[in-house]
Amino acid sequence: MMCPNRSIGGVVRDFECMLQEEPASHRLLFDSVTHPDCSEWTDAHVDAVLGETISPLAWTLVGPAFEWSQARMWGALGVVPPTRDRRARFSARLQGRLHVGLSTLRRAAGRIPGIAPERTERELGLPASNTSKTVADRLWYPVAAAGIATTAGRAPLWVRRQRRLVARAVSSTPGPGASAAELIARIERLRRDLVPVLQAHAFVRMSTHSAIERLRNDAGDDELAFGLLANLPELEASQPSLALVRIARVLRDTGDIPEAALDDFLARYGHRGVNELDPTVPVWAAQRPELLAQIERLASSDVDDPLLVASARHQSAMRRAAQLGRLQGQRVAVDARVARMLSVLGERSKSDVARLVNQIRMALAPLRAGLPGGLSPELETMVGWRELRARYDSRAAIPSDLEHRWGAFRRCLEGATSTAVARTDRLVGVAAAPGVAIGEAVVIADPSDDHAEGGILVADATDTAWTPLFIGRSAVVTNTGGVLSHSSIVARDLGIPAVVGTGNATVVIPPGATTRVDGDRGVVDLLVP
Repeated sequence: MMCPNRSIGGVVRDFECMLQEEPASHRLLFDSVTHPDCSEWTDAHVDAVLGETISPLAWTLVGPAFEWSQARMWGALGVVPPTRDRRARFSARLQGRLHVGLSTLRRAAGRIPGIAPERTERELGLPASNTSKTVADRLWYPVAAAGIATTAGRAPLWVRRQRRLVARAVSSTPGPGASAAELIARIERLRRDLVPVLQAHAFVRMSTHSAIERLRNDAGDDELAFGLLANLPELEASQPSLALVRIARVLRDTGDIPEAALDDFLARYGHRGVNELDPTVPVWAAQRPELLAQIERLASSDVDDPLLVASARHQSAMRRAAQLGRLQGQRVAVDARVARMLSVLGERSKSDVARLVNQIRMALAPLRAGLPGGLSPELETMVGWRELRARYDSRAAIPSDLEHRWGAFRRCLEGATSTAVARTDRLVGVAAAPGVAIGEAVVIADPSDDHAEGGILVADATDTAWTPLFIGRSAVVTNTGGVLSHSSIVARDLGIPAVVGTGNATVVIPPGATTRVDGDRGVVDLLVP
């Protein structure tokens, strides 16, 4: 089925509509059309934003918002001028996965005073390149300075608008009798709202990264800087796991799970879960049995209070900071307050994004239920959003090639994950949380799988649904991520070492292998295979 491209001046506008040309081409239906000026993309999925794979239905629903929100933010900063050309420059679905436009980010970083392109590479856990600032880049400094000042003034308005849009969406949740037309109109409105909501989140995230970098530079010691970021009582990323720990303690003491406490947990965190920004996958609100299993595992494990470790690390860092010189100590104290505040705000902002996406998920569920019987959940997600709309708007037939789409999607993903990896005893990644730990590797592909307790958690990437698995671990290692990825934030808050962005830890490290994690240097050593 050909999805027509609309064009402006001969350029493709609709990047939802790339068709696979040949099965072996590794170009999938609904993969993004990338801008020719953005020739370099990260060669792998870089963070737990939309999960390991992205179905056509998920991407056509929320993918454009990721691209447009980035374009609006960098355009507001003045370093990447806006354009009517809608080909992807910032984020794209390539071979079924989310990738980041490295060319665009390097160009933007080079045009901002005080930020080097290698900083972008380090944040993404990429090898350093030979990219350096040019005279042309420095000519952008006045534009960037004005853009940063203007954007900083607008940022509080963006955040307030984000909270207002999310609150409006949650308060207007339709009842079970809503018609298909009402649900479609609601989804389209939510898709539009997702752009400014993601824009606010992107700016808060960038501000948080700048604040953490300033703290690291002024402290001159990552162990001190990251220790000052431990034990954030209001951090949204850690709150669900701590709430489950409290429920597990009641189960351990009484033998019963308090249903009222679990209901309260779902009311507060039911919109979160594995791949929570993908509106086609379930979240905790629909996974009560899985939550009960996690609570039972936590109750059966002998785990110290995670806040005790985090508090001890933070108190140790505070004592070290008190020994700094007067001027350096004052700078570090201010930096730490700002970085802690923005870390909390950034995770609260991400929770708002997840809450809005959950509203799309809830409106989408009845429309998916109206598809022809016999379609598996996998085949349902091979339908694009416009194709699903057309079924209700004009009674169009569902495409007949869903099996072919699913086969191409699966083959492409299998080809991307079957690359041979050279044997090595050392992995180098991003030093994300300080400390050194030695333990047995616990390699986990899915947080709902059975797994050993304790040891070192090794995963591709983590998100909110993984947070309970951090409890009782001595360290965390992931394939993807940077200093602001979920793994890094939670590990710092809980006071355990973390190395992220290693590339292939889940392939190189066998389950049960004795492993040494150095969160100060960003190094993982395989001691006993």
